[in-house]
Amino acid sequence: MFFKVIRYDLKNGFVREFRKFIIAALIFLILCFDFYLRSSSMRSQFNASHSTFADYLLYIFMGIIEYKPKNNDPFQFPALWMLIMLLVLYIVLYYPYKDLMGYGKQVLINAHSRSAWWLSKCCWLITSVAAYFLLLYGIVLLFCLVMKIPLSLHTSEYLFLFYTPPQNRVISFPLYMNLELFLLPFLLITSVGLMQMFLSLIIRPLYSYCVSVTVMLASTYYLNFLMLGNYAMMLRSSRVVTNGVYVFTGLVYILILAIVSIISGLLLFRRYDILNKEQD
Repeated sequence: MFFKVIRYDLKNGFVREFRKFIIAALIFLILCFDFYLRSSSMRSQFNASHSTFADYLLYIFMGIIEYKPKNNDPFQFPALWMLIMLLVLYIVLYYPYKDLMGYGKQVLINAHSRSAWWLSKCCWLITSVAAYFLLLYGIVLLFCLVMKIPLSLHTSEYLFLFYTPPQNRVISFPLYMNLELFLLPFLLITSVGLMQMFLSLIIRPLYSYCVSVTVMLASTYYLNFLMLGNYAMMLRSSRVVTNGVYVFTGLVYILILAIVSIISGLLLFRRYDILNKEQD
């Protein structure tokens, strides 16, 4: 029965959110063109010959350097990074709640297991986030193929030089950032999405989304190991800036948040009053 519930969620969840994934794909394509147009001027400043596939991902997940108000520098809002992160959190926001308030109640009754319903929604969320990032990587890959951009995972030094001030730079920039580019953004959004889904059992989905936005926004203002968003910003990595955060630390905190959210939601949903929730 558990696998039937998962099959139901994967089918219905993706059908309901299909248009949002189409919009996401268009945004990814626009970002590729954006960097394609900007990169030539960046390369000319540092005599770089070309960009790579990894550079396009680096541009998307770059974020911003640490904000220091005492230096009287204006805060540069990382609109691109926030868009990528908050869009996927919005895509996975409403389906579990709407399903519970609709036909999902019949599925819950037939399954005879609240645990199966909740764990199935967790699997759907993880799969949806994975599909989002695979779509992102796929669009960038196709763009690079069409534009004949080298399909290399090698990150170019000119991007780091362009975005980091001299006083914050490490001695030598990393040649590869595969964990930071491919694993950490996915794990971060998955854990925050699970937390968001758990909070939606307590408060309305819109308010839980506001919590997610607050978490991500606070991470842009503060470079701190407790601010989870820092681990998905390349300009906050210890491999790029001297006072950055460490990959292993981020993995530990992100996995803890995911596990706590899944278990907390499971325990809460077992005694969840669906009828009163529907009347809210």
